[in-house]
Amino acid sequence: MAAQVVFIAEGEKDVEALRALELEVGYKVATCNFDGAGKWKDEYSPYFARKRVVIFPDNDEPGRLHEQTVATSALKLAESVGSSSFLDYQKRGMWRTS
Repeated sequence: MAAQVVFIAEGEKDVEALRALELEVGYKVATCNFDGAGKWKDEYSPYFARKRVVIFPDNDEPGRLHEQTVATSALKLAESVGSSSFLDYQKRGMWRTS
């Protein structure tokens, strides 16, 4: 995969919405796993080796659990892993930096 930035969403509609944004982050790709939240497999993670991964979870409990699963798995090989929920956590004071 030539893209250096990979957006991982929970479903196909979210992937299409991300693609439509045409974000200025260099060469990027948006994708999701088969069958949505709770269905991530570690065998997907090698595709993200040395990539910057950003996860876009749904704002519900299955989405948050899916976010944690994907992040834990992808972080084994990815250059970095972030989440769109990071900004929300910061706004609500739930995320602290040193």
